[in-house]
Amino acid sequence: MRRTFLARTVIATVIAGCDPQVDGAFSGDAKVEISGTLVGFSVGDELDGAMVRWNTQQGTDLTVGPTISAPLGAPELNSVVIEILDDPDPAVAFDAGDGTMISEGHLALVEGDTIMARATDTVLVYVDRDVGASSLAAMYLGGPALHGYHLCAMRPTFDVPPSQQRFVDACGGTSACESQRRYQLDPADGDLASHVPFIRSTR
Repeated sequence: MRRTFLARTVIATVIAGCDPQVDGAFSGDAKVEISGTLVGFSVGDELDGAMVRWNTQQGTDLTVGPTISAPLGAPELNSVVIEILDDPDPAVAFDAGDGTMISEGHLALVEGDTIMARATDTVLVYVDRDVGASSLAAMYLGGPALHGYHLCAMRPTFDVPPSQQRFVDACGGTSACESQRRYQLDPADGDLASHVPFIRSTR
């Protein structure tokens, strides 16, 4: 599905519908829908889907994890809806240290192979079980959570927080292992009902 956006100052307004092609990966109703607010779009900008890049907490570069594509739902004024159709592949999950498997996905909007916008301060997470308040998984997520998908705010930190230290140690404890792990997750206000800002990538 392709959508064209018309900018008014920094707010984009949907002005066109979609082409007849449908993503062949569609397998039924979405498990979750993520509402995104568009920031910095211009006349003629187009989107035809979304992407989730999974952070597997392996190695020094957390930006090279596996990706999945996700279709966009019906267009809304100044916004998009991302449809997540399935649970994540267990292979992308990491152990929080207490047996809880967490999948952490970074969200982007795309036109073909081009990343048009990113969610810079919100991530999609999936937990394979209910997370208790005193667990290591809760320390990583910033609080308890029920089994399933959630949105979390991603807050940069000056130093590596305790929630990331075990992954730094597993990586080798080097400064390269630390550089991309200076952040803390916290529950997003409204959880899956949050509106996620998508910031237009630099042209």
